[in-house]
Amino acid sequence: MLSRARGFLFNVLLLLPLVAVSSIGAFAAAPPVARGMKSFGVAVKQATLAQGVEKVVFEHTLSAGATHGAMTQAWHAGKSSGITPTLRVRYYIDGEATASIDYPLFLAHGTGPAQTHTTNILPSNRPGMNTSAIGPWGNALFGRTHDSGWYNNYLIPFGKSIKITLTDPVSGSQFWYMCRGVENLPLVVAGLTLPPSTRLELTHTQKTVAAGELITFANVSGKAGLMRQFNLVVNSADYSYQEGCMSAYIDGDNPLWLSSGLEDYFLGAYFHSMPTQHLPFSGFQNIQPATVGPSLTPTNSLAAYRIHEPDPLLFSSSFIFNWIASSDNKQKNGGYCNYDWPAAAMPMGPPKPDPSAKGSVDVDALAWVYTWDEDVDEAQYS
Repeated sequence: MLSRARGFLFNVLLLLPLVAVSSIGAFAAAPPVARGMKSFGVAVKQATLAQGVEKVVFEHTLSAGATHGAMTQAWHAGKSSGITPTLRVRYYIDGEATASIDYPLFLAHGTGPAQTHTTNILPSNRPGMNTSAIGPWGNALFGRTHDSGWYNNYLIPFGKSIKITLTDPVSGSQFWYMCRGVENLPLVVAGLTLPPSTRLELTHTQKTVAAGELITFANVSGKAGLMRQFNLVVNSADYSYQEGCMSAYIDGDNPLWLSSGLEDYFLGAYFHSMPTQHLPFSGFQNIQPATVGPSLTPTNSLAAYRIHEPDPLLFSSSFIFNWIASSDNKQKNGGYCNYDWPAAAMPMGPPKPDPSAKGSVDVDALAWVYTWDEDVDEAQYS
């Protein structure tokens, strides 16, 4: 038995490098090292954030002759800043007055406000589900190494300069911080080399909707690009969203089904019995299940993420990414779920909220879409 266990462990260890490599886009030949590639960055030790005051933690201007740059990694820790779900991180690209990359700490790292260091315990009578959201856990893009420790390897391109700031809206706090980037770095996402002019468009959707309402998480027009990642946090007094399907429109009138419900978009199955998962391309954690009973609270908080690394959602001129917040598993959800496969029509126009649907859904989401000029000359970067 012991030798068999050792053999199994040895095989797992052999597979780990393959998992790591495949999760960072080893689906095409890596671009060669080029002249002018140069690393930059900073490490900050035990600095202080004043409550509500935006603090610059890093700035960089490209060297003479550099065509572009990209941030490649960030790390943050500290109590209480690292356990503040709404700690804001902003990236100002090329001198912009309003940061185009602006996200709350927890959401950007696949975690919801219920998954804190003190409120992350699940009911004990939910077998198969982990009891902690703290970790450590991670993948090639982001992870949680401690209750207050976070990292990400988000590729954030820029053309002239970049400025990064932190803001703690809750209290004054201490923080530790690191970030790095590279000048003239080939921009590789999902195994594809993108034009140097590529920019990341990060759309933050935060709203409360009626059950049965259609939500658009990303809407891009007049550009080519790809969606790489989606982070979602949902809070609801009941499960009024679990059967909602994801769908997209590619280049105008080319609809695409992306799921047959909610959990399968995140590569899970059977919503109510799903264990917590933190996998290379997806994560899913349902906190405080909405099961009626004396020992369970009738509220829930879902935190999930999907990384489209082996399967990027590509478009040439426009992209719309939708979800319907619905628990309807019997009707057609206004045309937004494919109940009549294979004969069903593809997604139709946005439906009106169903007046018979009960409950509301609090949604907090980030859609990560890389875009470039749709008429860009591919010879410039091939």
